[in-house]
Amino acid sequence: MPRSRNVIRGTDASAAGSAGLQPSALAATSTRSMALVAAMRPLHWTKNLLLFVPLLLSTEVSVPTSWLQALVGFVAFSLCASSVYVLNDSLDVEADRQHPEKKFRPFAGGAIPVHWARLIVTLLSAMGLSISWWLLPGAFTFLLLGYLVATSAYSIGLKQVAFLDVIILASFYPLRLIAGGVATDHAVNRSLVVASLFFFASVAFAKRHAELARHDDSPNVAPRCRGYATSDLPLLEAAGIGCGCLAVIAFCRLVIGANGQYRGGLLGLVCTLLLGWLTRVWWLARRRKLLDDPLLFALSDPISLLIGIMLTAVVGISLLHSIVE
Repeated sequence: MPRSRNVIRGTDASAAGSAGLQPSALAATSTRSMALVAAMRPLHWTKNLLLFVPLLLSTEVSVPTSWLQALVGFVAFSLCASSVYVLNDSLDVEADRQHPEKKFRPFAGGAIPVHWARLIVTLLSAMGLSISWWLLPGAFTFLLLGYLVATSAYSIGLKQVAFLDVIILASFYPLRLIAGGVATDHAVNRSLVVASLFFFASVAFAKRHAELARHDDSPNVAPRCRGYATSDLPLLEAAGIGCGCLAVIAFCRLVIGANGQYRGGLLGLVCTLLLGWLTRVWWLARRRKLLDDPLLFALSDPISLLIGIMLTAVVGISLLHSIVE
């Protein structure tokens, strides 16, 4: 019996060898494929769910073609966003190798050769723009191209300019909302655009605060402070909390309406939930317990997930109510 097993193993090995598929080659190919997927940061595609918001807030939420348009926009935007992530990681490879967590990224860890970055960036951006060009309105392609230019400029140098980097980062989120409106042919409320700008500005300030606090607490950590000094921590905190408050006020303005009459139904609870989450983020930031990226932190923090579930429930119930009416 042992001999037969050896014969079978030998036969399998010979077959694999004759096909040119050595076990080590298969493992290397699989590892590199996984590294390519990781370099695209699919977890960050959750940010592009903002493209669905204009449709969710419209009266055509039950129209299948609108959902298809939004889905196509989501795919195109995600591919272009991934191309920028690859570009950013390839430019930051030396700094990432000094970082306690980012040193495990595909380029910094050596799982993908750095010289592959140009080809990957070209393919991903070309795929995203092609999908947009053929299947979506021309205005969406224009916005997507503007996003690529702005994010590339940010990765190449603008992220080193203090405070300008936060403004640029925050502006990418209202851009997603506007792009979603263009893809589905639905207007986006201006108060929602303003609320999202201030909300994500607060999140971006929290991200910078966490990076700077990490360097302040651990001198051995390579500095990635991008124009900031540790003396700027109180200023970042004040600016971030201020932007968070303005975001909640802007969203309340959206719910109440121009005539001062409340028209939001359960959506008024969103203001409270957003205020609660931002308060938690800055409470943890002040205690130096916040990860570098608050949005990724939200996907692993139980309380943040609970708030997210409650937000989803409130919005879902409001949508069902509007459909029934």
